[in-house]
Amino acid sequence: MLEEKYNLHDTILEKDIEANFYTRVYNATSKDSRKEVIIKYNKVFPTGDKERDNDKLTGLTTITNQLRQEPLILKVLKESNYIVDLIESHEDFLKNNEMWMVLEKAPGNSIGEIIKEESTFSRTTFYSLLYHLVEALSYIHRMGVIHRDLSPNNIFVTINHKAVVTNLKIIDFGLSYYSKKRNFGIRHRNALTYYFAPPEAAKLIHKKITPAYDLFSVGAVLYFVLTSSYPYPSPIFTNKDLEHSLKPIEREDISPKIKAFIYKCLKYEPKERPGSIVDIKGEVFKRTGWLNV
Repeated sequence: MLEEKYNLHDTILEKDIEANFYTRVYNATSKDSRKEVIIKYNKVFPTGDKERDNDKLTGLTTITNQLRQEPLILKVLKESNYIVDLIESHEDFLKNNEMWMVLEKAPGNSIGEIIKEESTFSRTTFYSLLYHLVEALSYIHRMGVIHRDLSPNNIFVTINHKAVVTNLKIIDFGLSYYSKKRNFGIRHRNALTYYFAPPEAAKLIHKKITPAYDLFSVGAVLYFVLTSSYPYPSPIFTNKDLEHSLKPIEREDISPKIKAFIYKCLKYEPKERPGSIVDIKGEVFKRTGWLNV
């Protein structure tokens, strides 16, 4: 069915997770519309080890439930232009143990790609990025979704000739959690990108997931685009004493209130982080009024 409707081109991502699950992400083109799309293909298969396949944390049922959540969450968030569009999805776990999604190809480039070329964001680019990020994440959290894997590679932006971010798209909701529906979303699987995941990501079981999880990642991303450095030297921030190793952001063109917000996001304890990204909205709007974003 997939090959009948789409031409698959180069492979963007190959990821083997555990011993019984892999993901492949492709650039593709619709045979009907010639439109460029992204195809995310997931394959689940038994390992032959009955105990492992039935494991509550890493077993087949847990994995298939986790895979099912991404298209469902994308449908929950479909009204926002900040979220990558789900064009169609198909699952067949009974016969072929597979699921695939056809997604909008996010315009622009990932923040990670841009930083490789530009080193850091200018004042204009940074503030316009933050404006859109506040709007996007406040919507996601208002809808009851916690992304759980925000990183420079999962945020795409378009930047115009004046260095202003004019468009932002958040991708990859495969590890997200939806708090408004019981048992919707996986709370007990590790969701982490090194240097951008919060300390609680290292825990196997999460009794409760809140926006504070994402706010740590937001702080890490903002710190990264301003300094081209990771906030902490450890890939996984598991020691509260590391808070003292956080180097200040040496940027005179960024307001003290914004810097303070970033530092607060990067606290070890979730309860010490901002209650919401909306906390900084007033300061962001004050600083971006002249940008016409």
